[in-house]
This record gives sequence, C-alpha cells and structure tokens, in this order.
Amino acid sequence: MNMSKSIIISEEDIDWVEKLMGQDIVFDSERRNIIKNLESRDIQAFPGSGKTTVLVAKLAILASKWDSSSSGICVLSHTNVAREEIEKRLGNTSIGAKLLRYPHFIGTVHSFFTTYVALPWLKSNGKTIEIIDTEFTTIYRWNKIYSYYKDILEKKHITAADCCYKKANGVLELSNYKPDHKPYKHVKDIIDSSQRNGYFTFNEILFFAKEALEDVSEISQIVSQRFPLLFIDEAQDTNDFQFDLIGKCFINSVQQGFGDENQAIYNYSGESNSARFPRVSPLVIQQSKRFSNRIAHLANPLAITKSKMLGVNNEFNNSKHSVFIFHENKIADVLNEYGKLILETFSDEQLERYQHDGCYAVGLIHNKKAETEDKHIPKGVYDYWPAYQSKTIDKGYAPKYLIDYFRIGHEELNSNKDTFKQIDLILTGIREFINDKKGKTFIRKRENLMTSFSECLENLEDVRKFREYVCVLQISEFNTERHWNHTLKYVNLLLIQFDINISDSDFVKWKEPENSFNKIMNKQLSNTINFKEKDRNVLINLNSIHGVKGKTHLSTLVLETFKRSHRLKDILTYLQGDDSRKRLTLTKEDNLKCHYVAMTRPRGLLCLAIPYEKISAAEIKKLEVMGWNIIFI
Repeated sequence: MNMSKSIIISEEDIDWVEKLMGQDIVFDSERRNIIKNLESRDIQAFPGSGKTTVLVAKLAILASKWDSSSSGICVLSHTNVAREEIEKRLGNTSIGAKLLRYPHFIGTVHSFFTTYVALPWLKSNGKTIEIIDTEFTTIYRWNKIYSYYKDILEKKHITAADCCYKKANGVLELSNYKPDHKPYKHVKDIIDSSQRNGYFTFNEILFFAKEALEDVSEISQIVSQRFPLLFIDEAQDTNDFQFDLIGKCFINSVQQGFGDENQAIYNYSGESNSARFPRVSPLVIQQSKRFSNRIAHLANPLAITKSKMLGVNNEFNNSKHSVFIFHENKIADVLNEYGKLILETFSDEQLERYQHDGCYAVGLIHNKKAETEDKHIPKGVYDYWPAYQSKTIDKGYAPKYLIDYFRIGHEELNSNKDTFKQIDLILTGIREFINDKKGKTFIRKRENLMTSFSECLENLEDVRKFREYVCVLQISEFNTERHWNHTLKYVNLLLIQFDINISDSDFVKWKEPENSFNKIMNKQLSNTINFKEKDRNVLINLNSIHGVKGKTHLSTLVLETFKRSHRLKDILTYLQGDDSRKRLTLTKEDNLKCHYVAMTRPRGLLCLAIPYEKISAAEIKKLEVMGWNIIFI
C-alpha cells in the first residue's frame, strides 16, 4: 500500500508536534495548511519564514504515522540544514531517530543519486569505484598529463579544474580544442583511464545516474515505490540537470519543493530556475519572523516574485536603517561609522544575546585578483578593509596530524557556522588513519563521509553509536594536551567499531599548532574588526554575499562592489522602490537576487554603503522617501 496516500494530517497532529518541538513554536493557519498538504505542490517561503522548521514538523508527523518497513520518505537538499534542524528540534526523541534511519533518506541530491542509482549501476556493469571527489580527482588527472602538453594547456589558461566531463560523460570542454586535436585526445584518455581505475568527480557520477535512468526504465518505478514522498529543501538552488534527474527518477512520487525563488543565487551560468521552481500555484509563507516590516519594505522591491513578504518581528522596530554615502577618499571610514551605528542601535545585552548571529559587512565581490583601478573603486570588500582575506583556509594547506583536522574544523564552525564542514574535516582525518591501518581504501572518499563510514558498519545499532561518538567529537575540546587526550578516548571508541585501536602513531598525538595553522588563524582574524568606542566594542565580520546565504545576522551592511558595473548603482531604482520588471536580463536578475539575499539577513539593522561620486542628489532624496536614513561620510 502507498503510505503517502493513506496518511491524513490533522489539527491535533500539528498541536502534538508543536509540543514535541518545543521552544515556543506555534504554527499559524498559513503554516498549518502547508503541513497538512500532501499534494505535488511547491512552497514559496520568504527569508526568515522558518520553512525548514515547517518541513521538519511535517516530517515528524509523517514519521509518527509511517509503518512501512520497505518504503520511506526522501528529503533532498544541497546542504545539511534539514538534517541539522531535525537533530536540533527532534534529536532527543524517538521520532527524530526514526527519521534519520532506514527506510527514510535525508541528504544531498548528489549523495542520493550516488547511493541509489549511480553506484548500483556502475557496479552492475563491472566498474571499479575508488574515489568520488571533484577536487582530488581533477588534480590526480592533471598530474598525469605529460609536461609537454601541460605547458601547451596552461598557455590557454586550462587548469586541473578542466580535467573532467562537465555536461555529459565523454564530452570534454577544453578551450577551442576539437576531439581530433592531440591535446584533447591526451586529456580525454587520462580522464577515461582514471574512470576505469575508479576515480570520478561528483558531476560525472550524476551523469552515470542519468544514463542508468534512461537505459533502465524500471529504476524509476522502483525508486517511486521505495520513496513515495519526496521533499526538496532549498529547491531554488536545484539546477536544470538535477531537476531533470529528479523528474526521471521520482515519476510516481508526490513531490514538494521548499524554497525561495528570490534567493536562487547558485544557478549555472546562463541558467534561470524560475521556470522550474516554484511550479504553478505554489503555497506561500508570506510572513518573515526574522525582521520587522520596515526591513521587508526596503528589500521587497528587489524580489523576483509577484507576492511580497511581511515582516512580523518588531523587536528592533525603531532601528535607523541607513545608507552611508561616502567620498571615495573616505572609504576607510565606512566600517568605523557602521560600528558607531551598531553601538547606537543595540545595547550590550542585545549584542551579547545575539552574539551567535553577529554583525556583518558583506559585498558581492570579495576575491582580490588585481589592484583596483580608480574608476572601479570600490571594487571589492578588500577596498574597505585591505587586510581582508577571501580564503581563510588555503586549499594548499594539508593537515599533518589528526588534531589539525579538529582545529580546522573548529575554524569552519566559528567562521561559517558550518557544522557539516566541521564534521567532514574530523572524519577526513579519522578516515586517513583507518585506511592507513587497514592498508587499503576501506572507507571511500565521498561527498558525505557520514554515509561512507555508516556503510562500513554491520547494523543500525552500530550506526547509532557511531553517530553518537561523532556528536561528542564535534563539541570536544583540544586546546591543551589534557583536553586532547580526553578527546582521543572517544576517537578510540569510534575506531573500535572498525576493529582498530589507537596506537602510538605520531598521527594521533598532541601537537602544538604549527606556523601554517597559525597563518590560518591570522587570516580568520583579519576578516573580523573589533570596533571600539569609549568602554564599548562590537565585532564586525566581513564576508561575501554568497558566504552568508542562509544565515541570520543581528545587523548587515551591504557594500558597493564592482563587476562590469557597480552592483548597487545598477539596481538603484529598485532600492528607491521601483519594483517594475520590464525587460529584466539574466544579469540584472542575478544582481537583484544576490542583494535581496544580503538585505534579508539582519534581524535588527540593515545598511548600505554607496560612494558619493556614484549617486545624485535626486537619487539620495528618493532613498529618503523610501524610508532610508542617510549618513554622509
């Protein structure tokens, strides 16, 4: 029997899940209707609307009613936010544990199609699978290229990143080289050889999944029976190729996408997802609980959707949302003036209460490739703060010891609030140790190492224990040798599950941070400004707009930057309240979406920074009419 067709969600079910999730969660009628709905229909949810919380509540109710052992619920995303929300809201409940194990699946698009479609297909065709990792595989291939050809390729700006199939297996994009050219043949031979040896990029694995679905139609029927309910979180970040895969795979499943069309800023070049998400007549969560309607009013003109959001959080309703108009020779003063405004707006108690959210200054361009020409000032975040580093952790930094993986993971958590990346780094170090002791690739390098480790365990109880140990390691301390030795006790408990004990290996011993790691720490600090005034201070974090997507800030300053043109100046008419959408180019649409994302991060204070030389008196007046407070520097 199809479980999804037999389940009905009632008002009583929603009352129950509110109590289960706690933390004063109350679902209004708008959200309750979405929780009840089990049709193939998308959900357009504005920033701060709590869409993932709504999805988790829905999943909890479904899990409580789900009694099939052969079919389950599938939740796909591009990050691990949904899984983290389940662990946060339901981590100590039987329902939470039920959702996170068989027969249900909660993970990324890549991990699903790798696990359920591509790998079975490759194995059934006698293919070897050693490593699935784009960066490792492309560098491995690049190192196989003859130096003669490498010199030729580098002159055409071809790098390791080009040593892969990007649109379909067997189709190589290599500058203007054609299939009959020798450099093309050489690189293609190396790619094909590496695939025969089991080395693949993430996208190449998806191409095999597509091949499997097209060649064996029964796979779609089997997957639809196995997962009659599909939810896609952050659906706006799903590209055309992924949507096609999902459509081919889940042909008979109920499909619901949760996302915000206005925040689709990770599209492939030249691609717009507006035709794919949301589908016709979506359900809408219009209210944002993050900020007041004053911030919603300022950000709404940048929205791509016809419907507009309503801000219902009035905690900081009296904030002066400001535009800093600065002379270009005063650019160094912008962040100081922002710091002053933050201290004027928030009390020390409020700054401490929302310390986790933080105060940010962000810009679209942040990676410095050359000195800024005068006519392009300000070009990037680095022009406001010369010490800014776009990459706080260099790809070239290779950890030598297990504790280094813990340290770098901790920095990822501190700088990006990225728990998934932190855990991935810890497991990468442990994987290296296990494989070294086994003398072979016992645990494969995959996109989701939690899955790779779990697949090597014999039963669900072992998987549960493994996850428990990982959770302990994620919050463990290692600042001193005594702390590290205590942490190693839990590392050892994890290793015992794989028939390995901690030895006297140098790899696991306590090590003082080396110079290379201290450089990482210094880079991290260089992106944080400690603004002080009298006896008060506030930390201002610098980042790119893409780097803060999905985050909530206490305050956000959006900096003018340059890419072909100055990005805020390019959308000035929208910032002044003109929300017409006549002849909107893809470039303009992308610019609006990026700055919409930036302007919807703060709960308390929103600011912009625009050069005096790039704005007229009439334009400044229109900003004032719109509701912006103007501060001249």
